[in-house]
Amino acid sequence: MRKSFVIFASATLMGALLSSPALAQRAQRFTTELNAQEFCKTETVVWINRNAKSYHTAKSAMYGRTKRGAYMCEKDAARIGYRPVKTERATAF
Repeated sequence: MRKSFVIFASATLMGALLSSPALAQRAQRFTTELNAQEFCKTETVVWINRNAKSYHTAKSAMYGRTKRGAYMCEKDAARIGYRPVKTERATAF
């Protein structure tokens, strides 16, 4: 009983933190790579796959190509729960 309450309380707290206005304001998604680069400045821009909760780097063949995705700063993507894909096929160029 006590263990389940701790897990529930932790999950509730994490949900509140992840949906906080400060985090939501910083973790912005962009429809164009240029807008993301302007916002991220020196950070790496990644393409997030919202269905798989993963992200692709610019070297990936799937960068900018999944149906439900967006551009985002890599640090923000990792902080809100997206993970890098395990295997990335390099692009032909």
